[in-house]
Amino acid sequence: MVLSTTQPVYLNSPFPVANHSCEVVGPHAYLFGGQNERGASCGDLYVLKISGFGAWSRRIPSGPPVKPRSHHTSSLVDSKMFIIGGVTDATLTEDVSVLNISLLSWSHIKPRGSFTPRQDHTSETWGSDILVFGGRDSAGVAINDLTKLDTPARQWFTIIPNGSSPSSRYGHSSAVVEDGMIIIGGTNGEGLFHNDVHVFR
Repeated sequence: MVLSTTQPVYLNSPFPVANHSCEVVGPHAYLFGGQNERGASCGDLYVLKISGFGAWSRRIPSGPPVKPRSHHTSSLVDSKMFIIGGVTDATLTEDVSVLNISLLSWSHIKPRGSFTPRQDHTSETWGSDILVFGGRDSAGVAINDLTKLDTPARQWFTIIPNGSSPSSRYGHSSAVVEDGMIIIGGTNGEGLFHNDVHVFR
């Protein structure tokens, strides 16, 4: 295993950002949103060509623009990048925006069902569904619900798993491995940091 550091071409490179999202499709990485050094949310889309010199380019997709946001998540389903939740206009949102990477176009969907506006959650692709866990709500309180977005049906479903659910948390990480979604760490926002691991199957 070799770790290689690439210095991307700075022409058209994004401003320094944090709390953004990034997805890789083929030889390109798609970076959306984030929070700049002044604490403001951004709404730009940048594409990094991973091979070669790693050149950046700023793209302006067609379709209705997406509000600037940070602390959101993104997940890929069939080359579509689903942007879920986060902070926009200094408030939390439950919005779901979709970037069609093949067409480079934005669309907005309004899934049926209930979904709590949140930030600092995680989301993972599960077939044609997207699983969203945890985060913190508009009061800044950590939550521990597991919600499924059925992307073909455009509907939210609350999942009540068997067994013991992870405690309320945000700032955790998650990943899908084989037939399980793994939840690792996080904090409850009240000084308690976790090092536990939970698996949803």
